[in-house]
Amino acid sequence: MSSPTSAGRLVRIRLQIRTMNTRATNVRGTRALDQGRESFQRQAWSTAFELLSAVDQESPLEPEDLGLLAQAALLIGREREGIDLLNRVNQAYLDRGDVQFAARYAFWLGFTLLTSGESAT
Repeated sequence: MSSPTSAGRLVRIRLQIRTMNTRATNVRGTRALDQGRESFQRQAWSTAFELLSAVDQESPLEPEDLGLLAQAALLIGREREGIDLLNRVNQAYLDRGDVQFAARYAFWLGFTLLTSGESAT
């Protein structure tokens, strides 16, 4: 049978391992986010979409990066995903209270829906 001291030590070790794993994931996520941004700047739309999508699956992107992901999706012909992402960007800016950027993305959402033949309702 284990003593209270060894049980406590085991819990601390597990917490340390969990913390180390979280830090490693954050570092990988940060690298992927930086690479996704760089790919977008280089106009490597597919790579930017893949990298930013992967980061977004781990933890929701901030509106600025979500906007890049939406643009990349539209530029590689992933229209349905791009429209969904534009909607998320718009809502994220509204949630933040940034009405100017929310309006900008609402415009692009409506424009994209209009040019794709879909209804904005």
